[in-house]
Amino acid sequence: MASVNSVEAWEHSKNDLTSSSWTASDWETKVFSMLKFSYDQLTDETHRKCFLYCALCPEDHQIPVHHLIYQWIGEGFLYNEMMTSVHDMCCHGGSVIEKLKHSCLLEKVERSIKMHDVIRDMTPWIARDQDKNKRKVIVQEDAWPMSQANVEDRGKVETISISIMNDAKSYIQSIVWTNLTTLILNFGDAYKINGLHNIQYAKRLKVLELGVQRRSRIQTVARIPVEIVGLNCLEYLSLDRLFFPGSEISRELMKLKNLKVFILHIPGGDVVPLGLIRNLQQLKVFRFLDIAADTNVDGRDEKEFVEGLERSSILEELWMGIRTGSGLNQLCKSAKLPSCMHSLIVSNVYAQINGPLLLATLSKMKLLQRLEFLDLNNVIDPSAFDTLLELLDFPNLRSICKRFLSFPSLRSVEVLRCPNLKKLPFDSSSAKAKLRLIKGSQVWWNNLEWDDTAVEVTFQSKFQAYTY
Repeated sequence: MASVNSVEAWEHSKNDLTSSSWTASDWETKVFSMLKFSYDQLTDETHRKCFLYCALCPEDHQIPVHHLIYQWIGEGFLYNEMMTSVHDMCCHGGSVIEKLKHSCLLEKVERSIKMHDVIRDMTPWIARDQDKNKRKVIVQEDAWPMSQANVEDRGKVETISISIMNDAKSYIQSIVWTNLTTLILNFGDAYKINGLHNIQYAKRLKVLELGVQRRSRIQTVARIPVEIVGLNCLEYLSLDRLFFPGSEISRELMKLKNLKVFILHIPGGDVVPLGLIRNLQQLKVFRFLDIAADTNVDGRDEKEFVEGLERSSILEELWMGIRTGSGLNQLCKSAKLPSCMHSLIVSNVYAQINGPLLLATLSKMKLLQRLEFLDLNNVIDPSAFDTLLELLDFPNLRSICKRFLSFPSLRSVEVLRCPNLKKLPFDSSSAKAKLRLIKGSQVWWNNLEWDDTAVEVTFQSKFQAYTY
């Protein structure tokens, strides 16, 4: 009711709340009925669906905003005839999150959101039609009873979300989910993800997320289940730390013609087939990350891969890493990819870099949110950077620029293992609009040199150096 000013509206809501909240027989339902009032006051069905979706995350878990919005896109919550581009849908998703925070249904944590424990407990209760349809949504704590349920009950399940469960394999293995639309599985042990041989029968599945927790060892990473290739309704696919088990599944994945969001984090040394992306004709978002940064990459393969991305007809949002000079030069030649680049990580490139061409390409990346240069052989003037600036492993770097630079949109600076960098290109007006964080070792912070005492005092008092 925070934005409601009408006395009549308050009177009506008071009567509605009083008449409905205390009719329930048990204490839990009474509390949930009162909290449900905020849910009922949400603007429309889109806001309600998006809110209920947050219950799929584990309790006390912080939910990255962009990840949640991509899932909403995959579910079709944010799409309408007036809003067809990813940018429009992301803006819509952002406004939904602001409304949910304004209604005290979500809490803000940096770039993530979280739910209060009581709100988190209420959300599945609403999603299951106030517990009249208890099999509709299966979250972590309900998984074991569901695995023992009869076939008729399994047919009622629409959503499953399980994270870091030691016995998760037994919950899914040999079970046929005929009406399942959303499946989110994040495992602590990689081998358990191999128990999905019946997933092919979930013909209505729209959202599939399979991942192995980051604490797992790379050697134990599982292969992508071959059976997912038959999921023709799939619109969102996230695969984290899973190997491609050969070219056959790669060719089969091309059949996922309705796929709109593809998030792929693969171990080092695995090869993404060149033709895969350009054959996903509906793909709008592609996030690709090779986890093992020290793995050698063939320059020809990466060049051809970038060329394949260039030919993808409707790609709107790209997150990727570049590891070779050939791949980087091909990106710089691209007429399309810079305009849809949201995240770029350039690492271990030892070939000669065309600095002016690279900076000209960076200036075209109007949507760029993340930019990293790691272990490069050449120092590049980052004056064109306008986002998240990270300088890592530049042992010989002494200065960034001889003059002060303006960074109107710069949000944070991180300097790591750059022992000779003694000056930052800032004066009292540099990056003052959005810059909130400067990260670096305490030793580096103490050794910084300032041309102006007033600027030094301002920066020392405004920013807290993070001690590694």
